[in-house]
Amino acid sequence: MHIKGKEYPFACNYTVTDRRELDRAVWNKALEAGASFHRAKYISHDHLKKTVRLNHDGKDHEINYNNFILSSGWKYSPLRDPHTFAVAEIVQGESPFPDCLYIKIPDKTLIGYYWIFPMTGGRTNVGGGTISGIPFSFSMIEDFKKEMGIKGKSLGRGGGAIPLRPVPVVQKNGSYLFGDSAGMVFGLNGEGLGYISMMSDVWADAIADKKDLNKIWIDSKIFRKFDKASKIMRFINFFEGNSGIRIYPSLNILGALLKQRMR
Repeated sequence: MHIKGKEYPFACNYTVTDRRELDRAVWNKALEAGASFHRAKYISHDHLKKTVRLNHDGKDHEINYNNFILSSGWKYSPLRDPHTFAVAEIVQGESPFPDCLYIKIPDKTLIGYYWIFPMTGGRTNVGGGTISGIPFSFSMIEDFKKEMGIKGKSLGRGGGAIPLRPVPVVQKNGSYLFGDSAGMVFGLNGEGLGYISMMSDVWADAIADKKDLNKIWIDSKIFRKFDKASKIMRFINFFEGNSGIRIYPSLNILGALLKQRMR
């Protein structure tokens, strides 16, 4: 972790891979279990009538469902809901830090961070995110790549708004929210996929056993963790925005030093 011209190394238990490889493995497993997939654009759903409107091949269709899970398509109010803007790019070429995850906290008034993650196949994941209210742009990533000497060919780009507050009501009749739609992101660092993986069994069991998923979710340690992190980040954003004093870098330094001691 690079902050204010200094580096703070600590051990972490992450393994970075290509998200598309994970999606492909899940896809194949679902096909083996008898699932079928259809590409369509989500429009809306009615949890009382248990119908969903989708656009497929240029036409709108209303389809009845028993259980409907919305895992993306999170809708937020910029003035009400805390959120981060994050973008990422996969670049052909070895990372300048092939044996670690590199995080850089900007010195400017940007509450967030840049990252460089090594990937398999001689590729590198470069990206960044912020909750400062300014959308993180690819021009910022280009400047960061030049600073770090990353010149490989771009293999893919993605990004957008990411929720930083967990949604308390994730079940209405036979419709369920999951992933981004449920606000499954740890607000202090924007991490989500690991927690989503941990909660997938909970969602599957609750749906299969017809349990009250709202109560299970609110009572879970992960929901409480998300909720606390969201409140802390809202305080940091408010404090830095009104005082001009930066505390986010200092908190990251403290976190890094604590992780060093926990080795």
